[in-house]
Amino acid sequence: MRYKKKQNRFVEQKKISQPSKIKTCGSTFKNPINKKAWELIKQSGCENLSIGGARLSEKHCNFFMNNGDASSKDIEMLIEKVREKVLHKTGIKLDLEIKIIGKK
Repeated sequence: MRYKKKQNRFVEQKKISQPSKIKTCGSTFKNPINKKAWELIKQSGCENLSIGGARLSEKHCNFFMNNGDASSKDIEMLIEKVREKVLHKTGIKLDLEIKIIGKK
C-alpha cells in the first residue's frame, strides 16, 4: 500500500510539471551529466521560441508542442535552433531523447 501512495504522488507531480492532453514530442533532449536539459534551455533564453506551428511548452520547456498546424520541418528546425542556442550559451551540446525518422 505504501508503494501505491508513492506512485500516486509521482503521477500527480508529473501532471503538475509536464504538459498533458496536448500534442508534444515528449521529453526532447536527454539530460547531460549533472545537468537538466530544461534548465539549460531556460538559461539560454529559449523558453519562448517558436517556428511555424511549433513551440516549446510553457509548462516544461524540454517539451516541444504542435499548435495544430506545425510541420515536421517546423519541429525539427525548432529543435536545432534550441540546440544551437544552448551550445552557444553554455558550451553543452544537447543530445536528442527522441528519434527523428523520415526526411525534413
